[in-house]
Amino acid sequence: TFFARPLHEIEDFSEKYAREIGLPLYAQGSPSSISEPKLLPLLDAGLCFVEFGIQTAHEPTKRIYNRSDPNERILETAQLLRKHRRRLLPPRYHLILDCPWEPREGVMQTLDLMLRIPGPYQLSIGSLTFFPGTALHDRAKNEGLVKDEFRDIYRKPINWAKGTYPNILVVATGCVLIPRWMIRALSARPFLRLLDRRS
Repeated sequence: TFFARPLHEIEDFSEKYAREIGLPLYAQGSPSSISEPKLLPLLDAGLCFVEFGIQTAHEPTKRIYNRSDPNERILETAQLLRKHRRRLLPPRYHLILDCPWEPREGVMQTLDLMLRIPGPYQLSIGSLTFFPGTALHDRAKNEGLVKDEFRDIYRKPINWAKGTYPNILVVATGCVLIPRWMIRALSARPFLRLLDRRS
């Protein structure tokens, strides 16, 4: 991620970029690498858009993905971007859905986190895909989750999550036309019992 660079490199880059190029730019980061001292010189250089990966709020699933950012750090970083919203387009956050090892409660924890993050924001939704050569592929293959690699991996739409009720609620958090109070109401237990196909 661009923000993983040390502060002095970001300051040097920002000064040269503003002087020699002067066009708007965007950067990817991570909750643990984005900080205000790094953000400010980039904003002065023309930074207008930031995106970072959240993937999930569920701690056991984070370990599956080798992600270590605590949810509170994710919130702090999102609030930092919100603080500078006059200079930035709404940020984009990346989520992974359809993990066979993540219980419904894990998806609901992600929903809760996304409802706590200040909007507006964009979402980039990924459906977990078991690419060959990865530990997740080996695990999925051993557990019989990959039966036909061509169909289950290469033909799988990776940016289109399954239409489960919890997934739909998570995706709805990125829609500015749907009030958050409504998403919270629709995530109440009676609706989950009635509408979640896995119940």
